[in-house]
Amino acid sequence: MILSMFLFGPFALWLPYLFFGAVFVCAVVLTAIRARPGLLPKLRSAVSITILVRITVAFRVGFALFLTYGQYYAWSQNAFTKTLLHIPMNPVEMPFWIVRLFPWVFNTDIGYLLFYSWGRFWLDTILVVGVAALFFWFLRALERRNGRLFEAGEPELGFLMALLVGWPGVIAFIPLIFVSVVIVSVFRRLVMKQELTTLGWPFLVAALVTFVLGNTLLEVCGLIVLAV
Repeated sequence: MILSMFLFGPFALWLPYLFFGAVFVCAVVLTAIRARPGLLPKLRSAVSITILVRITVAFRVGFALFLTYGQYYAWSQNAFTKTLLHIPMNPVEMPFWIVRLFPWVFNTDIGYLLFYSWGRFWLDTILVVGVAALFFWFLRALERRNGRLFEAGEPELGFLMALLVGWPGVIAFIPLIFVSVVIVSVFRRLVMKQELTTLGWPFLVAALVTFVLGNTLLEVCGLIVLAV
């Protein structure tokens, strides 16, 4: 019982922050050593931005599954909430049109559990993966049109950062990229005496600002209501 309380309490609360923080640090290191092939060769051979993207998508899906099971476990421990595990849902009565496409899923014995989990654990996961995928498609199209804006792997880096900031943070992240481009460009020109700025470091700066100030910026813009 104590282990279960830990797993579905503090562990579930802090695990995403620890995971996303570790992935972000790996992305920063990989970006920093990109121009130095001889530096940390073992890390280069074991990890890439593409691998981090796949791991992050798998984590988001796996964590949603974990939370769904945690909800099932929590309800099963109480005689009253245990009844919620045996309530089918009529798809016609559901407020989300997309779930009406799968009546055989929700009109089952655990229909209410699945509906509850959909709104709290799965919807934001699907939204952020979908928006990040669209953003990646845009970056690849931009790369084909103007390749000087990117170094190798930077569209994938943008995809990864969009996945990490989550929903609705990605809404703040994308505009912040433009601000970050200006900041990074000025820094490289004044400090490093370099004229060309690609989008790699601006992606990282925008993601960091989103981690720290994303919710505040969304509240100021009146967009925090998009949180699910």
